Amino acid sequence: MKCLAAVLLALALAFAADQNGAEAQGQETAVPPSSDDISITMLNTWQALYASHILGLEYRDDVGDILFVSNLNNKIFIADPDDGAQLGSIDRPAGMYGFDVAWDGTEYYVNGWSTSAIYHGTGGGWTSFTNPAGTNGRGMAFDGAQLWESNSSAGAYTFNTDGTGALACALPGINLQISGLATFPLPTENQPCGLMVTCYNQPTFYFYTYNGSSITPIGSAPCPTTVTQSLGLTYSQTRDTFFWSYVYGGAYYVAELDIEMGAALEKDTWGNIKTQF
Repeated sequence: MKCLAAVLLALALAFAADQNGAEAQGQETAVPPSSDDISITMLNTWQALYASHILGLEYRDDVGDILFVSNLNNKIFIADPDDGAQLGSIDRPAGMYGFDVAWDGTEYYVNGWSTSAIYHGTGGGWTSFTNPAGTNGRGMAFDGAQLWESNSSAGAYTFNTDGTGALACALPGINLQISGLATFPLPTENQPCGLMVTCYNQPTFYFYTYNGSSITPIGSAPCPTTVTQSLGLTYSQTRDTFFWSYVYGGAYYVAELDIEMGAALEKDTWGNIKTQF
């Protein structure tokens, strides 16, 4: 029995997530070859040394700040998007290992890999519903109508803000554990939103469109710098930029990104999308 217990413990440790929620160890990985269709420029980079680390991100356009999760501090930190200066913090549910936060204009939504629930509340208390992705969820976003959440390497879920109506969506081209996820608007009539995701141990951004029932790939592009792990993503409509968190050399960073798409979008160029806002 002792031998069996030792084997089970070893297996549990082998498949346990690290402090960032990754189920496989990250390594400093060189940037892949660049893409002609999608170009990414780093506009600004900052650190938040008051936090133990920086995981999932959420830009609040209605407030003008950025939220990020520190699992080690068990907090959602509120920061200045220009320099990372702390503006406040919110305690997450006690005893939960979690990656991301989403904001729907009224409530915060947080997930975790130690619980099969999504917790939501206005900041003073939390209630929960069953997480469609179980303990596999990491990156989250709110597209203006529904929540989105990554599902390990299997793709993503989209669902109502009470957890009902979950739809599983495959994300072609991805076979590693997804970390960050962001949604962004598209002006096409039959495309409710665009989707951007990244994986812990693959320094690449993947882009998709969602038509209300299925996913279509737009393209992919390398992350713009060398990283140990690629982490959270969020989009700001008011700034028309993306924010991305990552680890390099044991330090955590947030970068603001300007992303241009050309031939990757057939019906509308990224330039046309930008003129909508």
